[in-house]
Amino acid sequence: MIVSVVDALIRDYQDADEQSWLRCRVLGFLDTSFCDDVWTRHPTTAPGLSLVAITDGELVGLCQASLAPTGPPSTPSSSTRIINERE
Repeated sequence: MIVSVVDALIRDYQDADEQSWLRCRVLGFLDTSFCDDVWTRHPTTAPGLSLVAITDGELVGLCQASLAPTGPPSTPSSSTRIINERE
């Protein structure tokens, strides 16, 4: 499935985004081998970035990337998925 996002605002994650962020992340991993990687809170301890895509006032996508606290500095872990909850 290809989802096209037009006129999306990409911005840093804010605490008020947490419930929508969690829902989007769960939906993004639903049909993958990561379906059991469920979080109940947005991670705040790992250094990295957390971006969200907003369309028509709704959080419709996310990009979460963090660096592993141990190991080689070039070992990032990330997850990126855009979900259109209206389909």
